[in-house]
Amino acid sequence: HVQLGAQLLAAGESDRAAAALQKALELQPDSVRAYASLGEIYSRAQQTDQAVLHFRKALQKEPQNVRVRLALGETLFRAKRPKEALAEAQAVRATDPKNRFALELAGRSHRELKEFDEAILCADKVLAQDPTDLKALYLKVTVAEARRDYAGAASLLEVILARNKRGEDAG
Repeated sequence: HVQLGAQLLAAGESDRAAAALQKALELQPDSVRAYASLGEIYSRAQQTDQAVLHFRKALQKEPQNVRVRLALGETLFRAKRPKEALAEAQAVRATDPKNRFALELAGRSHRELKEFDEAILCADKVLAQDPTDLKALYLKVTVAEARRDYAGAASLLEVILARNKRGEDAG
């Protein structure tokens, strides 16, 4: 049922996927994969409360699941709940301080909370691992914009546009 739900979700049939996953939970109430997949379905449908509920149920069963914790953080961030998103990013960073996805989520959350110095620190930590990381570079642009430093944002954008694009899709 979990696999069927995953395939239906990939095919864009969210309602049927949710039904298959609910059946999986009836048969196996401790299924982390079923809860996480339902969280993903509800997150895509922008049903934040249901998504958060299912992601948290998955985390109750498996608290160290980084993928689920990051998915929960992203859902919270998109729902304009940056403080909660930051908490999820920090939970991942507690066990994996260099996790680039957690650093990037933390940086965006700090920016939304107007904690600009912390946002830049997160971006810099990602860039220390990969100086060409576009999301981290662009995070710095958005922090400059939030600070109303438009000249700084423009110069950062020029650096991004001037980067070596070898190996990238021309589009």
